[in-house]
Amino acid sequence: ANAPINADLKQTEIAKSIKFLSEKIVSMEKQISENSSQFSINIKNFDETVKHYIESVMLKIAVYSLIEQFRQAISLERCQSLNKPPPSSTFIF
Repeated sequence: ANAPINADLKQTEIAKSIKFLSEKIVSMEKQISENSSQFSINIKNFDETVKHYIESVMLKIAVYSLIEQFRQAISLERCQSLNKPPPSSTFIF
């Protein structure tokens, strides 16, 4: 009898995690967009190859940060489902 309730609770937690991560993605995209508009002014005198390299490095950093936040959210969710204390959950960005 408790299995459907636990499954519903698990789906609710997963939905909350997905919503949280989606909000973080939107926030990061907005921040990257704002930063890139400022960034393009600062590097306008650089060669196109250098600009492309710098922009690709910034994008990689943003993607790796998002992956790390996703891993931490999954780890936190697992700890909560096992009733363990969560590891340190500091988000990067």
